[in-house]
Amino acid sequence: MINRGEIIERFDAIYYSASNSLKIANETAYPIKKLSDIAILQRGRFSHRPRNDERFYHGNYPFIQTGDIVRASENNDTILFTQTLNELGLSVSKLFQANTLIITIAANIGDTAILTYPACFPDSLVTITPKNEWVDVRYLNVYFKYVKDYLVNLAPQAAQKNINLQQLSPTPIVIPPKEIQTEIISIFETAYNAKKQKETQAANLLASIDGYLLNELGITLPPLSDKKTYFMSNSRQVSGGRFDPFYHQDEYLKLEQALINGKHPLIKLNNLINSIASGSTPKSGGDDYTDAANGVAFIRVTNLKNNTIEFDNVLYIKREIHEQTLKRTQLKQGNVLLSMAGTIGLSVVVPEITEANINQAIAKIEVNSLVVNLYLSEFLNSFFGKKQTQKLSRPAVQTNINLDEIKQIKIPLPPLEKQTEIADHIRAIRAKAKQLQHEAKAELEQAKKTIEKMILG
Repeated sequence: MINRGEIIERFDAIYYSASNSLKIANETAYPIKKLSDIAILQRGRFSHRPRNDERFYHGNYPFIQTGDIVRASENNDTILFTQTLNELGLSVSKLFQANTLIITIAANIGDTAILTYPACFPDSLVTITPKNEWVDVRYLNVYFKYVKDYLVNLAPQAAQKNINLQQLSPTPIVIPPKEIQTEIISIFETAYNAKKQKETQAANLLASIDGYLLNELGITLPPLSDKKTYFMSNSRQVSGGRFDPFYHQDEYLKLEQALINGKHPLIKLNNLINSIASGSTPKSGGDDYTDAANGVAFIRVTNLKNNTIEFDNVLYIKREIHEQTLKRTQLKQGNVLLSMAGTIGLSVVVPEITEANINQAIAKIEVNSLVVNLYLSEFLNSFFGKKQTQKLSRPAVQTNINLDEIKQIKIPLPPLEKQTEIADHIRAIRAKAKQLQHEAKAELEQAKKTIEKMILG
């Protein structure tokens, strides 16, 4: 319930619910000020239309975009820019000085990062500059991580959410003593630095997989160059097959020769499988879909992530649809999946799952006794595996590869015990990387809880 006198400008419940449910502002022991009382707010500017007019770009003035702030906010990093304005561009924009906070107010709302160099930006970004020494700009950067949902809820319910200065100005800001702000900043930065370090270690481990695999297979990456703009192919090389230059690039010939020169024989995938099939998609419109409690998981390419199937955003189809039309594509533990449309060449081994189907953009492979499924999947994910799917793909509006083409992929085939050794080693690398990623996330979450208690006082 709110009083009539509390209604300012807006008349929708979500707006006032957000204001009344902001825990940090409602339960803190410290003073609270409106954002406009403690800081100067200024919107960015780029008045010329259209904005993509090349006459205004490629100069000496950094021109920051909303996406640059979003990326910096996610990792508490320095703002990186990809565009610059020239003198003409500066004349329709504004150069903001360093040591101010930038916040996004359109599309992505409430992401923040500290500007460390003079830069320009459009009116989808706002600078927040403290008026006095009560508030450290770095503390504000931390604080806005806790009120982001509040800001998102301030936005009118529209196709593209956005807020304006009038809506941003009254944001309640909790103001702890300066020494508490300094401690909060230190905890926050320490946690993010530790997160970055562990994520870097995890990334380095994952990046080492290709080198390990190629070394074990005795494959040497040939020197490649993209400077060549033409090449010649003999007629017998293209007779009866693909006739497009993409397929016959010199790079692919060198890579195939490198595979041939490896320690182990090359076997076409067709000789290593018992079966291969793609899925299908139920009709659109929602009639064939249901919830997780009543349906069967429906796996799409977007669910193939981090060398596993992620169920966070998976769809579920009705059981009768599964039984009547899609059961032939039901997954079994140990199946090798390979994406074959849009993003091609992603492979995972199906873990232990109860029931699941795949759409037509994924191939389901059941291997025979000559190959270890995890070894096969890891090779398909390797540089040489992806280059083969890339070569076989058909450049179109949506890149794709069909089942017959997948069967032509060539796999180096060591003895089974060596395949198992390689698969186990790579599995251990991925497990260690996943552990580091989990630790990084857990440490940051603990730091956030500690900071929230400190803001509450």
